[in-house]
Amino acid sequence: MKTFGKDIWDKKMREQGELGVIAGIRAKKKQISRDANEILGFFDKEVRPHLKGNKAVDIGVGPASRFLIGLSKRGLIVDGVDISSLILDEAEKKAKLAGITSSRFFSIDITKETPRGKYDFVFCFGTFGHFPGYTALDVMRNFNKILNKKGVCMIHFWKPRALGLKEIISTAVYDFMRFVKLKFFKKTYLVSCSFYTKEDIEELCDRSGFSLIKLEDRPGYFLAVLSKKSQ
Repeated sequence: MKTFGKDIWDKKMREQGELGVIAGIRAKKKQISRDANEILGFFDKEVRPHLKGNKAVDIGVGPASRFLIGLSKRGLIVDGVDISSLILDEAEKKAKLAGITSSRFFSIDITKETPRGKYDFVFCFGTFGHFPGYTALDVMRNFNKILNKKGVCMIHFWKPRALGLKEIISTAVYDFMRFVKLKFFKKTYLVSCSFYTKEDIEELCDRSGFSLIKLEDRPGYFLAVLSKKSQ
């Protein structure tokens, strides 16, 4: 079964809807909203002081456009990129309902291509971990390619999963239920998931032309703020 690309995300959008695309079957709308507000707070504190312009792109914008809307309300002009045209259709509707009319939306596989033009801010939350590991360096180089000389990039990286008892049980239950769905209902949504250590992130940054401004270690993930290396 294919775990990466347009087909799997179109399928998730059709059959699981907005919440399923954002966070899978265990998604809770209130938690998603709280998480978005927390990440936007991090942006206010750690990223905004470094921004030299207001042109931004949200890579993996998702059907709710939650970060695109939040960043737009902070004065940025934000484009949305996603691999699924079905997701983008919903993302554009949500943005317009929120009064955001300056955004453009592009159906792009960022592992292979980039939107035209340059941006002052490249934002990627909840998406980088769904790129297969072998594409990670290409994606980082594409981020660098579309970033202005004094631009800033913010990326969310999943950390390797802890092996505590709670996590082992949770993963086992999740895998069993996925097996049941595949066996009896022919519905499952296994997507690529890649995890990165601090050393992995530092190496990716170095090899793709980025300098780390900040790497915040949080439970389950890292938040990285990057700038282009000085030429």
